[in-house]
Amino acid sequence: MPSTRHSERLNLGRAVFAAAFAAVVAASIVATGQPLTPPYVAMLVLVVGFLTASSFRAVTSHPLYPLANTVWLTVVFALWYLTTERSLFVGGLTALVALGAVVELYNYWQGTSHLRVDW
Repeated sequence: MPSTRHSERLNLGRAVFAAAFAAVVAASIVATGQPLTPPYVAMLVLVVGFLTASSFRAVTSHPLYPLANTVWLTVVFALWYLTTERSLFVGGLTALVALGAVVELYNYWQGTSHLRVDW
């Protein structure tokens, strides 16, 4: 009978996705040969780091996870905005995600889940 110790601590689907994403990013960096700018590197580190951390159930079950998720996404979108010559569309997405971070902060303080979409 297989041990369930790892499956209790690790979400295999998220771990596989994080590894696949990292592999695709690494392959695209090697294939293009383009120099990496600091905002791009910061986005990659944030995305791969957060996806990897989200593979662990201890992280996703923590009460601060929804707030950390929206704050992380806000930072990634803000970096994206800075690298797209101030695109109005990306700026709007950044503002929308920042609003979500404010909602999650309120939810954390009040112990609620208003406006949260739980999959």
